[in-house]
Amino acid sequence: MKPWNTPHFDDLLKLALWEDIGTGDITTEILTDEDQVSNAVMKAKSDFIVSGQLVAERVFSAVDASVKYSILHKDGQFVESGSVISAIHGSTSSLLAAERTALNFLQRMSGIATATHHMVKLIGDLNCKVIDTRKTVPGHRLLDKYAVLCGGGANHRTSLSDGVLIKENHINAAGSVTRAVRLARERARHNLIIQIEVKTVQEAVDAVEAGADALLLDNMTPQTVKGIAHQFSDKVLLECSGNLSAETVADYAEAGAHLLSVGALTHSVIAADISMLFK
Repeated sequence: MKPWNTPHFDDLLKLALWEDIGTGDITTEILTDEDQVSNAVMKAKSDFIVSGQLVAERVFSAVDASVKYSILHKDGQFVESGSVISAIHGSTSSLLAAERTALNFLQRMSGIATATHHMVKLIGDLNCKVIDTRKTVPGHRLLDKYAVLCGGGANHRTSLSDGVLIKENHINAAGSVTRAVRLARERARHNLIIQIEVKTVQEAVDAVEAGADALLLDNMTPQTVKGIAHQFSDKVLLECSGNLSAETVADYAEAGAHLLSVGALTHSVIAADISMLFK
């Protein structure tokens, strides 16, 4: 996955630079000369997992193709506070114009990667994966999901077109869990996995009997998940969602869940602390 090499990112980058620079960087234009050149570094001010280096490089290149962005710590690497993660050389005005946009991408993505890494470590060697959701900032989904990969997690659906996931409102529209699964089995392409959200043990039983391939166990306790896993873990994929946090993910993994979808990885991210400093 290289989201920085897509037409979608080209559009996002243009929008991000336009909203930050506007018609020009007035302060920099006043205080610097056109031919002034500077060296700067991206410096970690907290411990984190790096993500977004090539995105930051694209930002500087979009502002000024002559700027050189040298990556010292690659995406996926852990860095301690005080580490210099990249070095930048180029026009002083270009560096200042690109600074905030580059940091906005780099800090958010590194924050997501770090949060993911933390949860993955809590699960340890258990046969379970931490995955993301579609609870992302509009326009940033591919970047957010790439950052999850940098942190050692895995990706769920990128969009509604990626698979069948029958949720509560779909079930209400269909009339029941059983009918929803049967309709999906009849109408979906043969190679699509049919997953359905269930809130009770009985709904889980109904879904498996109707032919579901995967269950999304919504807001269940680890004890309930353990009982369902005892019955069905060798028959269907079990994904847990809701009430998942750093305090609970290990409990759900130990209960027998195969996947843990954590919306907080992307919808409540704490940005990594990074600064661009002139040398």
